[in-house]
Amino acid sequence: MARLTYQDAFRETEVNGKALEFSSSSIINFSKSKLMDNFYCYGNVMMLINGQELNYSITVTNNLERYLSEDYTVTYANGFDDTLFTGSGQVCLLGQKAAEIFGVRPGDEISVLPYDLYLVLTRTNDNSDTLQAAVEQATSMYEVAGIILSDQESINNGIFAAVNSDAEAANGQPFPIEYSEFTLSDNEKLDELSDLLNDQKVSDKKRCTNGVLLP
Repeated sequence: MARLTYQDAFRETEVNGKALEFSSSSIINFSKSKLMDNFYCYGNVMMLINGQELNYSITVTNNLERYLSEDYTVTYANGFDDTLFTGSGQVCLLGQKAAEIFGVRPGDEISVLPYDLYLVLTRTNDNSDTLQAAVEQATSMYEVAGIILSDQESINNGIFAAVNSDAEAANGQPFPIEYSEFTLSDNEKLDELSDLLNDQKVSDKKRCTNGVLLP
């Protein structure tokens, strides 16, 4: 009887975990894994926006409301709502101040170029013509799905996007995600979870060896 009670308690205990400093590819795999429930993540990617030589941080997350945890409102472009952070596509939200800086409204587009990639291009292209061509080829477009208004200055200055394969394509490679957390879906599968985390860590190291820019 005591053993059965212990086993029942083990199955019913909620096991929460964190996965820190994984690549976006690993994070996308985690978000699809049947081993993890209530998955949440966020990170920051440095970009050049609209060709400006200004290193701007884009926050990537799968749950904007949870990340901000402050009062805010969003004016969405037609066809968009808060589900964009769990969907696909190269789309983003801009804080009101950021939208003013870049001169955009809902439904417009912004160009993005990973700052690390820009530095590589400047080192590998000797003249301005080849550099300009390389920059144009590496630049991607994000649709502005909406504008955020908040009393918080950091939110009004922010740019926010989803973590998905389209974001990886815009970045040109997987990018680091600082933080994620989850609930283990089945306590009997703790060993499987450990294997998944270890396998993804090994994959991230291989990506780094092959030239992907990770911490």
